[in-house]
Amino acid sequence: MYDEIKSIRIKSNNLCYEPKPDDNDEIEQYLTIFGSGQAWFSLFIA
Repeated sequence: MYDEIKSIRIKSNNLCYEPKPDDNDEIEQYLTIFGSGQAWFSLFIA
């Protein structure tokens, strides 16, 4: 029996020490790719 990857999630962020992000700045992005071929993109805003 073979193990299969069900999904993979790639996380990217734009965090740094200075300057502090504004209230509506995009901080992190997530890309999730499922074994079925579907993909999901989401982001986190400060």
